[in-house]
Amino acid sequence: GFAARSVKVMNETVALCQLSEGAVPRESATVQLSLDGLTFTDATARAVVDLRPHPEVHRINPSSALTFGGEVLVTGEGFYFSAALCRWGSDLSSHANILGPTKVVCPAPQVTDAHTAILELDVDGYGTIKAGIFTYVEPIILHGIRVRAGPIRGGTSVSVYATSFHPDIPVSCSFGESHVVPASIVSETETSCISPPVARPGMYHVSLVHASSGEDVSVSSGDDMRYEYYDDPTLTTIMPAGGSIKGGTHV
Repeated sequence: GFAARSVKVMNETVALCQLSEGAVPRESATVQLSLDGLTFTDATARAVVDLRPHPEVHRINPSSALTFGGEVLVTGEGFYFSAALCRWGSDLSSHANILGPTKVVCPAPQVTDAHTAILELDVDGYGTIKAGIFTYVEPIILHGIRVRAGPIRGGTSVSVYATSFHPDIPVSCSFGESHVVPASIVSETETSCISPPVARPGMYHVSLVHASSGEDVSVSSGDDMRYEYYDDPTLTTIMPAGGSIKGGTHV
């Protein structure tokens, strides 16, 4: 066993025991009290307490989101609490979704402007736990695409133009609602992606999504962001079937 660092008698029936940080085991323990350090009270089932480590945050992902909000996964250990409040600076908060002892999801509330805030977990019994630095950024404004059509087998290089790209927001290209491919930043205003294969021809809206969360991070300035897929060409016949060895025949 181990002894408490200090004991404070609150009243005739309550004593407050403070444990040393390194002495707390991650398991249940039996509590016994002594007035002289030699004679202890009997161990009973009612004196068994469940000791848990202090919550510790390892990382948050993503560490940035658009001003219209999103979700942030907080990973760490010791998340044995049943409820927590996510605080985004001094003015904003949201209720955390506890996924287990190592994962908490914090819904990032919508804000009116881009700024940086400290994300903290407010937990009863543990106080405030710093999770990390979180950055709100403005949506990426799209101005158009170059190469507006290609075959349904995909493989066409498509350029997407925007006002600017955020260094804190890794992006992918989305064709329609479910076809997402990696994007390569070409310049401050251009990114490039390869069109994915699709099942049927038609018009597909092109947008940019967060490379990790898949959330939409772009808005259109009004330019046409549609990409047209067409059926792969099939060669059925050629006319004429022959010509002079000197060339010059139109086929």
